[in-house]
Amino acid sequence: MTTSRMTSDEPTGVAPSSVKSADRALAIIGYVADRGSARFNDIVGELGIPRSSSHALLQTLVNRNWLDFDPETRRA
Repeated sequence: MTTSRMTSDEPTGVAPSSVKSADRALAIIGYVADRGSARFNDIVGELGIPRSSSHALLQTLVNRNWLDFDPETRRA
């Protein structure tokens, strides 16, 4: 079994032998939980997750009721 090395598109603190999408989803949940809410650009900028991946993960987290999205404030 080989382990991957962290690359620049992985969020800070991702373990090299972890599942990238799970780490990213948990990083987003943690980021929003720590702040109470967050805007898309803040999540992308702080966590370093590519925009397309962030969008898909946020949609999934909202659809699965792990996060709420407020269309008025546009915050998760």
